[in-house]
Amino acid sequence: IDVGIAEQSAVALASGIARGGKKALFGTYSSFIQRAYDQLSHDLCLNNSPATILVSNASIYGFKDKTHIGIFDIPLLSSIPNLRYLAPASKEELTAMLEWSIDQNSYPVAIKMPGGSVFSADYEVDTDYSEIKYQITKKGKGVCIIALGCFYKIGNDLYNALKEQGVDATLINPRYANILD
Repeated sequence: IDVGIAEQSAVALASGIARGGKKALFGTYSSFIQRAYDQLSHDLCLNNSPATILVSNASIYGFKDKTHIGIFDIPLLSSIPNLRYLAPASKEELTAMLEWSIDQNSYPVAIKMPGGSVFSADYEVDTDYSEIKYQITKKGKGVCIIALGCFYKIGNDLYNALKEQGVDATLINPRYANILD
């Protein structure tokens, strides 16, 4: 259903569809998610409607003008109760998160679509995101790198550079952009 640029109507509609037992997906640019803040909070999340919101261009890789800067999604969505905001680090994780969000009926879920290039996972990808648990992909000691979403590849490159210097770091893929483990 095309609602034009009425993101608030799309979220209210997705919530109603989800409350009616159907699977609802709504996609929008990160820079426009603020238009639907009240509906995300009141209609979707306070009702725990299990709809899926796909948030694209939510990174420093998005548009570069004053109205399309997609970097405010995490602070905005972190203030909304009951929402699971997932940030996949690989294409396999994106698929797993999307499938989980559609199959589950307990939470409203937003997925931070990867910005920049998407790579294949060099770690085991979970298929259930019900439990808030960060994933330790490489265990070391003394230094910890926490790399969310599309920054995981940068974190992995840093891990490898530190390893070459004799530093045994830990690399963590937090997966949740709005909830702490």
